[in-house]
Amino acid sequence: MQNRYGKLASWVYNLDKPVGRSFGDQAYYRQRLEHCDAGPILEPAVGNGRILIPLLEAGYAVEGFDASEEMLDYCRAACRARNLSASLTRQTFAEFSYDKRF
Repeated sequence: MQNRYGKLASWVYNLDKPVGRSFGDQAYYRQRLEHCDAGPILEPAVGNGRILIPLLEAGYAVEGFDASEEMLDYCRAACRARNLSASLTRQTFAEFSYDKRF
């Protein structure tokens, strides 16, 4: 599995784009999800959880995948620090698969 976000790149990303930091995208997704109650939400390329964690804190059922185990480690640590439970898997866009619909 090719991974472009190794240890150093993940560390820099996490410093530059911490959980909760928005570039306007969080408000955009929250607005789009405002009336969504059809089931779980999938966040591909979840990274460090910058978007996933605020959605979990808002009560949404969100799952995510990422090709980088290092990025997933940051996301898991941020979830633990907030006492949040998240379903996270290491997968790529080319091969991701779930037994349910999102």
